[in-house]
Amino acid sequence: MCFIQLDIPWPWAAPEVLESCGRVFNLKSDIWGFGVTSWEIFSLGQVPWAHVEGEKDLLALLNRGNVLPRPEYCSSNELYEILQSCWKLKADERVSSEKLALQLQNIYDVSSS
Repeated sequence: MCFIQLDIPWPWAAPEVLESCGRVFNLKSDIWGFGVTSWEIFSLGQVPWAHVEGEKDLLALLNRGNVLPRPEYCSSNELYEILQSCWKLKADERVSSEKLALQLQNIYDVSSS
């Protein structure tokens, strides 16, 4: 566990980034951040985890299975399920970038037809 103040935007950081004191970044941590940024968009700019005091508290919440709630402007359960697939606690269980792109393209294709 990190005992220094992280100089990273911790509300968007994946658990492995928080646990490594900001030394571990990879495609799967980017997927996590994409999910949080998407949540921010669908909530019309709300700050993710605004009620959380810091990265240690956030990591404790995540380890207890908490995720961001479905934003008001998230158009479908399917879309929120995609966001949730970005937030799997274990990085190797998160959606791949290829599958994520296909899922989002399918939602776009359905909504634009």
